[in-house]
Amino acid sequence: MKTRNGFVSNSSSSSYIVFASNNIELEQIEKEDIDKGLVYCHGRDLGEGFDFFQVTLPIYKFLFDRNIQYDNRISDMSFKKIYYHQDSETSGLFTKKMIMAILNDIPEDVSFSVESIETSYHSSSSVKEVRDRYFEDIELDDEEILARQYLDLEKRRDEQDKVAAEISKEMKDMSKKVNLNMVKKLRG
Repeated sequence: MKTRNGFVSNSSSSSYIVFASNNIELEQIEKEDIDKGLVYCHGRDLGEGFDFFQVTLPIYKFLFDRNIQYDNRISDMSFKKIYYHQDSETSGLFTKKMIMAILNDIPEDVSFSVESIETSYHSSSSVKEVRDRYFEDIELDDEEILARQYLDLEKRRDEQDKVAAEISKEMKDMSKKVNLNMVKKLRG
């Protein structure tokens, strides 16, 4: 539960402070960066803030396909790698230690900026929402929508499998060090 002191608004937007790369072209986006959750799109002003959303693999594939097929219809979208983002309404202050930690995560050869972005709570989060906002005249059939949703689920499952494998390995390593009789005693 989030508790706020002071002024509380009924806004449908949030302000974020981001450490972001300069704009990158759609063709320069790497799958590895998408998998790490680094790629974001800064899109249209939705009235109550900008359409600012994480680019997932299904969204990227949809945009990449449409970019080639429809002659750069993504011109009102910019793409960035976001190395760090923070809700500025809850904690807009940085310590030198925090900034140094953030800077250590940014490759030395990367040009970046620190920006404040007013984002809409209604920002895009699916292929359908991106299509509806930027490619209104393009029909997606139910089969394509389901296939893209399946890809999203498949990616999430793969991420969970990876985490489960890491936990399993840690437990296996720890089981060599821990007294398993003590663990049974604590369980029961």
